[in-house]
Amino acid sequence: MDKLKKIIEIIDKLNIRDLKIYQTNTVTPFFDYIIIATVSSQRQLNATAFHLKQDGSEKGLEVKGVEGSNSSDWVLVDMGDILVNVFTSESRDFYGLDNLWKNLPEINL
Repeated sequence: MDKLKKIIEIIDKLNIRDLKIYQTNTVTPFFDYIIIATVSSQRQLNATAFHLKQDGSEKGLEVKGVEGSNSSDWVLVDMGDILVNVFTSESRDFYGLDNLWKNLPEINL
């Protein structure tokens, strides 16, 4: 939970909207939590990935991979047991990940 709190501290400073955290460890062995958030621009998508890498490293967090930066409306940051998905509003609606995870416990920090 400490790792999750550190991630939220980082992205909370970036004007993220509609943040949802789902506990996924009961349905997949690959990660424990998935974070879904919305930003208003491509620039914010890139800034989120950048800050998770840089500020995360300073907090002792490891980013295992980043997909979609600089070229899409969805950035996925793999932090091992936590996946961070950041979308523009239109892409979040289009891909509907919230619907995929809606029956799982939601974490409120």
